[in-house]
Amino acid sequence: NAAGSSASGTANNLTLNLALSFRSAFAGAKTIYMQTQDNAGLSTGWQAKGAWTVVAGGNEAPSAVSVTPSSGGGSGQTFSLVYSDPNGFADLPWAQVNINAALSAISACYVHYARAASAVWLLNDAATAWLGPVFLGLAGTVQNGQCAVNAAGSSAGGTGNNLLLILAMSFRSAFAGAKTIYMQTQDE
Repeated sequence: NAAGSSASGTANNLTLNLALSFRSAFAGAKTIYMQTQDNAGLSTGWQAKGAWTVVAGGNEAPSAVSVTPSSGGGSGQTFSLVYSDPNGFADLPWAQVNINAALSAISACYVHYARAASAVWLLNDAATAWLGPVFLGLAGTVQNGQCAVNAAGSSAGGTGNNLLLILAMSFRSAFAGAKTIYMQTQDE
């Protein structure tokens, strides 16, 4: 991809950035060979400098990468959640986070984010209906018996393969105690 490729030089070094994609028939372990030649005709010859495994084309599975902070305590926190897809962050239509003592949607702080709408919903206490939406970056709050999401303090964005979801959350005193942060996403 010429638009995604570039070259630059500094002192004795030439840096070549190549945006490559591979055909499915080329799948498997490959060796990366490099060679160059100067203006006087002197050459390095071919040298093995790396290895790459080409994955058969098509859709690849996304992943829930990280949450920051991943531990701590308090009645409120802004969480940074990273989700990734090898086919690019735009392949992720939604992401979810469930904060609860166990993996259960009932009486949880269970948030659904829709990327195209830049909106979040919060599951009700009985896990039977979504509350909201509220739109990230705009005034508004969605809340249930466990937590609230402040849309104005929340945001989302993507770069390359990664989708970053930032949620400004507060927790109700009745929801006190140790909780686990569960993340999931699904690609298109």
